[in-house]
Amino acid sequence: MFCNKRDFNLIYLGVCFLVLTMSTTAFVSIQEALLAGEGHEEVEGGESKKGYICLAIDYIILSLSLWLGPSILTVTGVKVALIIGSLGDVAYNAAFYFDDPLVIFPTCALNGLTHALLWTAQGTYLIDNSTPKTISRDTSVFWLVLCAAPIAGHLILFFLLDEKAKVDPETRLLIVHVLVGIAALAVFLFCFLRPPASEDPNAPPKKRSPGNNGFLEALVKSWKVFIDPDMLCLSPIFFFSGQVVAYNSVIFISSVGFTLNLAPGHSKQLVPVTGIFIGIGVIIGGVIQYICKKKYEHKYERSLFLIAGTLATMVAFALTVLNMPDDSVYGDTSNVGTVFNSVPICLLSSVLMGIGQMYTLSNTTNLAAVIFRKESSQCSAVFNFVKFGAGGFSYYLPQCMGLHGQIGILAAFGIVGAILFLYVDCKVVAKLQEGKTSRVNPPEEQLEFMPKEHAATMIVMSSNSALHDLHA
Repeated sequence: MFCNKRDFNLIYLGVCFLVLTMSTTAFVSIQEALLAGEGHEEVEGGESKKGYICLAIDYIILSLSLWLGPSILTVTGVKVALIIGSLGDVAYNAAFYFDDPLVIFPTCALNGLTHALLWTAQGTYLIDNSTPKTISRDTSVFWLVLCAAPIAGHLILFFLLDEKAKVDPETRLLIVHVLVGIAALAVFLFCFLRPPASEDPNAPPKKRSPGNNGFLEALVKSWKVFIDPDMLCLSPIFFFSGQVVAYNSVIFISSVGFTLNLAPGHSKQLVPVTGIFIGIGVIIGGVIQYICKKKYEHKYERSLFLIAGTLATMVAFALTVLNMPDDSVYGDTSNVGTVFNSVPICLLSSVLMGIGQMYTLSNTTNLAAVIFRKESSQCSAVFNFVKFGAGGFSYYLPQCMGLHGQIGILAAFGIVGAILFLYVDCKVVAKLQEGKTSRVNPPEEQLEFMPKEHAATMIVMSSNSALHDLHA
């Protein structure tokens, strides 16, 4: 055999999520344009906001539902949870056939709930098929595979939107057909997911945590983590990380497609190209960080990378203000940016934002895991609650202000969050050097003895940091 049962299960899981994520990332990036294409003349001239409302609903429900994911999983089981979660994506994409907010908005709320179940089940299945020695490698490879999904999804969009200045009704239906079909294929693949590999009979028995005594107690613990001084200091950078993901994946990409002067006659085709370059930036950032971590060791490496990521993001914001008109967030516009309209500057901004997103998410989750490693489940709940709540807030902002105002709010949270992050990181490093704290990264062996839902939420939270932590 070329691989054992554990490795096969993980490879198959990666293939399933690769197919599903191809559809979801492509659909999210184009949905605002779908709701502002030909046949939607009432949204011309700055009234296209339904796509942002969809995502605001989705993210808010997701942030709340993450607290319930582990409890629901105990009833459904992992495989059924993955199937239900992927069906939520099919329903979300298919709702756009009806082009009716009364259908689309409730489906967005349903998708938020199913996504919470999907990612909790993903983390659990990953734990079930890993060993203490392979857990870091397995999570890294899984998330590296997922890096290719947005690029593949945007390549599909690139060809579907060939020479399109607007999304006409025929192209709109074709896009929905294709992306619904890809998501349905993922559901079909999940149906053949094999049971988790049996555990090593020679492994020591698992120890159960005495702290898992009910839903109410879990909420109390989560609240204590939320009001911890270190967590309060990190909350602005958590919030910023959620804003950045929302901005990069939808708001910026949609604005590119609406700015007609960027690529006259091909503005909609520039949407997937921008998404591809953001994905390239994420990969470049991950590779650079991985190489630096392998060759050099520095006690303040988290802070150094976060500073680099913040600077890259701020430069990208500045270039965007110069390059993109303020009203590009609403709908098609022929206005010019503050200074110019340039496709190369747009693509450079995309790469810089990808790098900044990588460094911000990876090092933020790394520091949180260091500080709250004994409360990893509660830390994950708080982290994702703040992050996805920030995403919902960002998708609501187009109702109130243009692109430049949103960038100003993003920059403010980024700067404040970075300053507080540096304060907490320096304090943690000093305590670790003085030996005054037991809050350190848990050895891989400890993951084997965590309750599944406890370890799974830890993996979900650290998914982005895993991209740069590959092991041979």
